[in-house]
Amino acid sequence: MKMQDYDPRFYEIIVVDDHSEDATEQVVRKFKNKNHPLNIELISLRGYEESKKTALQRGIKQARGEVIIMTDADCRAGKKYLSTVNEYYRRKQPRLMVGPVKMNYKKSVFSKIQALEFLSLIFTAGGSSKTVGAMMANGANLIADRKVFSKKMNGDIFLEKYASGDDMFLLNFVKKTYGVSSVLFIKHIDAIMETTTAGNFYDFIIQRKRWVSKSKSYTDPWLVITALFVLLIAIVQLISLFWGIWSIKILSIAAIIWLVKILIDYIVLYTAAVFFKQKKLLWWFLPVSIVYPFYVVSSSVLGLLSGYSWKGRKYSRGR
Repeated sequence: MKMQDYDPRFYEIIVVDDHSEDATEQVVRKFKNKNHPLNIELISLRGYEESKKTALQRGIKQARGEVIIMTDADCRAGKKYLSTVNEYYRRKQPRLMVGPVKMNYKKSVFSKIQALEFLSLIFTAGGSSKTVGAMMANGANLIADRKVFSKKMNGDIFLEKYASGDDMFLLNFVKKTYGVSSVLFIKHIDAIMETTTAGNFYDFIIQRKRWVSKSKSYTDPWLVITALFVLLIAIVQLISLFWGIWSIKILSIAAIIWLVKILIDYIVLYTAAVFFKQKKLLWWFLPVSIVYPFYVVSSSVLGLLSGYSWKGRKYSRGR
């Protein structure tokens, strides 16, 4: 946020340290001493306080601004980010703005595949906002009107019994409280927040298990229907493929199903890749499309039926 083309008198930076092991407190204090024009506050969670949701609540209570931007420690914004977000807020006056998130990928094939899959998730968030209201949000780039938190700051908004899902639960709360039109997706290149892909396969699996585990608490009918539809299509693809081994007729039907699905996915991903300037990722589209049904089914089963560890904390299934 140091390089923003926005007057530092009109924004504050609040860093909440959730028992980090990378000297966050020392780094923030050193940065603050070297950048006096910036208004920087550091909050360190106490021993009995832990979880991202607790960190968010502490930060929100400390914030003094009219608009609250929530992001993660590994995210980076361009220099026009704040001015773009401010312009959208002043013009539209939404209760919640869902910002675009871009995964910066590395040279490895695994990193590129992650970035490609993530494009489809962000496209879903943006595309649905124009029809049935945004169905997805990402905690790396969420902007809320402070009034959203004025009535409830006791954990009801974020549903603390779940380890993750702060973004989706906040989205659901705002839609239910203020209506679907109160949520805006910011489709602007300067509103992008950049993050990184998971460093290894284990971290990737844990991340996806966290995402799936909170799905039991979703109440947005369009989101539930969409998620079930995606899972059903993946199951149909796999059944038709394996059944086709014993029947040429079924194999022909399977080929049609797979080709139609691949064509639709390509159109969606191409649109997203153009927006994020990541068209090179489309070279990996075909192999990812072949593996994707297996991934969808397996990740759904793992996320719903098994627990996981995150930041050294263990969570049972469904949390």
